[in-house]
Amino acid sequence: MKKTETNILPSVAEVLHAESMPDVSDAATAIIQRLEHDCARVDEIRREIGSLAPAYNKYRDLKADLEKRLQAIRKMAVLLGQERLMEATLNEDNDGTARQGYVVARDSGIMAELDEPTESLPLWEQIEQLLACVEQARPPDILAFFNSRGGSKRPKVTRQAVESAIKTHPDVFRIRKRDSERYLCLKDQAT
Repeated sequence: MKKTETNILPSVAEVLHAESMPDVSDAATAIIQRLEHDCARVDEIRREIGSLAPAYNKYRDLKADLEKRLQAIRKMAVLLGQERLMEATLNEDNDGTARQGYVVARDSGIMAELDEPTESLPLWEQIEQLLACVEQARPPDILAFFNSRGGSKRPKVTRQAVESAIKTHPDVFRIRKRDSERYLCLKDQAT
């Protein structure tokens, strides 16, 4: 009895295995069907990527613009100083609501950053931000602006420091001469 059971088991396994294993033409057909399916899916994916590309590129552009503007806001906040910024942002608009600048400054964490010393922003970057807002200024006017900000954390800015910042960043600043006056502007704004 035992001998028959062992003879039957291999023959059942052979039959089952033979039925589940496709022959060569069935395997080739299955591979071709999978290839067609994957090629069709690649085409679908490419079309979807193509349709999403404009939105993705717009997202990237907006994100870069947001970072650029937040950086400029941080620089302007340092440039104004805590007292002037608080004064400017806490004033209410005519309708009694807080100014939009305050909301942005508060929500982006800029107000908390103002406790940092002004040395966190080099003088040349402060001058660059000032010129981005006013387009051109005479070096004595720049000096007067920086020294009018006051505050115990702000060291006095010297004429030599302003001149040095201008001379060490010729790729950023350009000097225009009009009559006997020198005007400083940003190189990318110079006409």
